[in-house]
Amino acid sequence: MAKKSLEEYMAKYSGVRKRTRNKDDISEKQTIDKNTKIENTILTETKNSNDIKEIKNGKWLNVETQSTVDFLNDEKNDEKNELIEKPLQKKRKGGLQSQSVIENELLEKEKKFQNDLNELKKLGADKNTTIYRDSKGRKIDKPTNLLGLKNDRELLSEERKKKIKEFNKNEAEIEENVNFINRIKEMKNEGVNVYENDSKHIESQKNEIKSEDPALMFNKKVIDKHKQATDKKFVSITGRKLYKEVRKYPMNRFDVKPGWRWDGIVRGNGFEQRWHEFQVNKK
Repeated sequence: MAKKSLEEYMAKYSGVRKRTRNKDDISEKQTIDKNTKIENTILTETKNSNDIKEIKNGKWLNVETQSTVDFLNDEKNDEKNELIEKPLQKKRKGGLQSQSVIENELLEKEKKFQNDLNELKKLGADKNTTIYRDSKGRKIDKPTNLLGLKNDRELLSEERKKKIKEFNKNEAEIEENVNFINRIKEMKNEGVNVYENDSKHIESQKNEIKSEDPALMFNKKVIDKHKQATDKKFVSITGRKLYKEVRKYPMNRFDVKPGWRWDGIVRGNGFEQRWHEFQVNKK
C-alpha cells in the first residue's frame, strides 16, 4: 500500500506520469526478458501493432515480412554529403603548443584576412572611385591636371598678394630707398675726402647754374638749363608736378605739398594747424 501511494504521489507532483501499455499491443517478439541485454536494440512504436519495427544492429526489421533494411548507412551517407557541402572549420587545440604551430596559425589568419580584404576592395573599387573636376565643373581623367591647376592658382594668388603689397606701399618712400641704394653703390668707388683736382666735383660745379649768374641775361642755353633746374624743385620724387607758390599753403604733419592744380582754398577743418600750435606750445 505504501509503495502504491508513493508512486501516485510522484506521478501527481513530479509532472512525469508512468506510461501504461496494454498487454494486447505488445507482440511476442517484442517481449524482453529481464536477463536480456538491450545495447544495440531500440524499440519504436506506431499506432498499429503490425507496423511495429525493431532496430537491431543498424537495420530495420519488418514484423510482417521478417525482412531487414539498412538505415544507418543511409544516415551516414547523408552526414558525409553535409560534411562535403560545409567546409571544415579547424578548432584551436587546447593545452601546450609549440611556437611553430602558433606562428603557422597566425600566418593563416593573416592570409585569410588579406584575401577577404582584397575581395572587398575589388567589389568597392568601382563605387568608391574619386571623380576629379576643374574650376568649371568638368571631369578630369588624370590627377596630374588637377595638380597643375592647383599650382596655377597658387601662383596667381602669390602674384595678386605682391601687387596688393606694392599698391599699399608709399611710392615716395620706395623711390627714396632706390635712390639711397644707388647712391651707396656710387660712394663705394668714391673717396671720403674731396680734393681740388677732383674731376667729378669740378664738372658738377661748372654745370651748376646760380641765380646770380650774369649769363642768364643773354645766354639762351644757360637760361634753359636754369629753368629746367628750377622746375625740378616743383616735381615730386614720383614725377608728379607740385604747387609752385612756396610756403603759401598750410603746413601739415607729413610735410605733403599740394598738387600743381590746387586752387589755394583750404578745405580742411583746421586740425593740422591746431596740431602744429600744440607742438610749439609743448616745447
